Amino acid sequence: MRLTAEQATVMAVYGVYANEACDKCGTVLTETRWTRKDRAEAYCSLLCRDGVQRVSGRCVGCSVELIGKRRGARWCSDTCRMRNRVKNSANNPKTPIENVGLAAA
Repeated sequence: MRLTAEQATVMAVYGVYANEACDKCGTVLTETRWTRKDRAEAYCSLLCRDGVQRVSGRCVGCSVELIGKRRGARWCSDTCRMRNRVKNSANNPKTPIENVGLAAA
């Protein structure tokens, strides 16, 4: 959000020349801004923009280091990815089928 003229003059008195603040928390923005495509909002951090602070280089599910994985990998394995994907899901397609004996011919 843009700073008002009054806020900008107060900042200028202290030697801070800024004209934008974070849309969520109101912190004055510096060189770094977090934005979204086709939206006018600007945020001070990933935490303000997404509501979650992500740690790069670690698995999203179990926090294991992703050494040896491709750049940008978020999961350590398919098992970890599926385990976390169905955690809050009502429909769980990976449930085991009951073992029922064969019927006599």
